[in-house]
Amino acid sequence: MGIEFAVGFYDALGAGKTVEFAKKLGCNVIRMAGIAEHLIPVLIKKPDIEDTGTQLNSVRAEGVKPDTSQLTEVQRRHLEQQLKEQQQEYDYRNQEIEFLSDSEKIEELSPKERFRLQQQIAKAKQKRNEAFQNIEELEKKLNW
Repeated sequence: MGIEFAVGFYDALGAGKTVEFAKKLGCNVIRMAGIAEHLIPVLIKKPDIEDTGTQLNSVRAEGVKPDTSQLTEVQRRHLEQQLKEQQQEYDYRNQEIEFLSDSEKIEELSPKERFRLQQQIAKAKQKRNEAFQNIEELEKKLNW
């Protein structure tokens, strides 16, 4: 469980995401691994400390306050739905990569089959990266 969580958590932090987002990603990864719900970690934060992700830091560094008043409630809900869909896409691609990687370990594969699997893995990783970029863009629009 710890390894699965750490991979998702630190991948997100390394990509400049907030601690809260990284925790959610780590939890999603271990849920996909079939870990029981009661074993999923809980993030404990001091009430007087903010989550300082790179998005907020860059906004503060420029002296610009995030303005969420520009979005209507309908626009916000639409963006949140898109964000949810992209997070599901990201999770799906992680599962696909894991399955294909496991399949690649089969010793009886011919070189041609192994090559096809490697191509599929590369394509799934590209689509996962696209989903991750979309998530980042949507979070910026939502000022998350």
